[in-house]
Amino acid sequence: MIIGVFAIISGISGHGVLFNIAVSGPLIWFSIGIFIMFFVIESRHAVSQNMDSKLTKIQGLETRNKEVSLKLELVMFLSSVILLIGGIYFLSFRLHSAFVMCLSFSCVILATVIGRKYGSSVGESEKSDSFDDLDTSSKSNEYKQLKDWLKGDLNEILSVAQEEKINLQKDIFVRKIKSELSNHNKLKATITTLNKSKNLNDLVKILFSHTMKNSYNGWLIGAIEHSKKPEERTVRKALVALLLLPSVIEIMAHISAPKSGDNTKLLNRLLTVSAQFAKLLHSFDLLLDGGKHIPNSTGVKDKDIDLNLQKFIKFLSLKASMHEDYEFTPWWLINIRSIMVSINDFDSWNDEDSLPKNFPNYSTQISKEPENWCFLLSEFFDGTEYVDKSYEISHLFESIFELQTGDYTTDLLKLTWSSYQKLK
Repeated sequence: MIIGVFAIISGISGHGVLFNIAVSGPLIWFSIGIFIMFFVIESRHAVSQNMDSKLTKIQGLETRNKEVSLKLELVMFLSSVILLIGGIYFLSFRLHSAFVMCLSFSCVILATVIGRKYGSSVGESEKSDSFDDLDTSSKSNEYKQLKDWLKGDLNEILSVAQEEKINLQKDIFVRKIKSELSNHNKLKATITTLNKSKNLNDLVKILFSHTMKNSYNGWLIGAIEHSKKPEERTVRKALVALLLLPSVIEIMAHISAPKSGDNTKLLNRLLTVSAQFAKLLHSFDLLLDGGKHIPNSTGVKDKDIDLNLQKFIKFLSLKASMHEDYEFTPWWLINIRSIMVSINDFDSWNDEDSLPKNFPNYSTQISKEPENWCFLLSEFFDGTEYVDKSYEISHLFESIFELQTGDYTTDLLKLTWSSYQKLK
């Protein structure tokens, strides 16, 4: 920062130092100072990442998504290059004011991009600034900030230290559950314990307070201690949802894969838990890992779901998981389940005449490629705007849409249900 300030003062005073090139030398030195200062600020305080919390409210700009973040950084980098080229253009006409403005803004954007990407390795605070080394009063302030954020206070922005602690604890939980899922004896014990849970609240309690108990770090223990008051029950629930959701998704991915046994009821309950977590976190406008497309309807109660429908959802997940390009996500399954629960005449789907007469052999075609069909359904109901046409069966999506029967999504599910009945 001192070097940056020195460079700016040198440029303003007209001394180019290393760039003693008439008027442009001091201006270049001034811009380098701007670059250094903004790089240090971004590295130590993550200003742009704090601004991400505002951007994520805009659909399509969920910057916690790595792909979106990368695209944003690429746009910023290209903007910096364009401004630099513009500065060189103005310099050729000796328009020095325009030159230094373009160059300075280019340096600001470039410093922000580099600081976002690599700044953490050079911009770390000293050990005394880390969360673990804060005194009791400072930690209390940090936990108060966390509680306000979990309550949905839009004016509250988490510190970098808090974000790191949240992500670290989530990673610890995920590693813990992966370890148990990869060990046959531990897996059997975990699944048995979860199956014995009395209700959804009991299932969450087992996961958080028993399965994960030995994986709490010091930060989480403190966060729990600071949110024990009865009036802070919603804060505790939001904290549990935030930390536990990735682990719940890992369990569902495992038990819905081939050779995982008949865990239909457990998958259904975990889907309901995920839906409740999503609803809770979405109402606070918190970002979810692994949930780009949060389901619109998450109000379905576990007791409202017929066993045949639970088996159907398990079938969809199983067949989709057999596709090489599929990555498990619960949201499309929750969306399908929500739609089907809300259908009043669902019982009539078991009749052969329930399908529209103008659907010639469609269900038979689906029965021949259930893995590809369920994979395409996962893409469609997870919010993808297009259907991959590289599969032979994908033409059915367009054919069904062109029939214009009045309810495209219901037609897709009716056909899938009919195919499922043939494969049972």
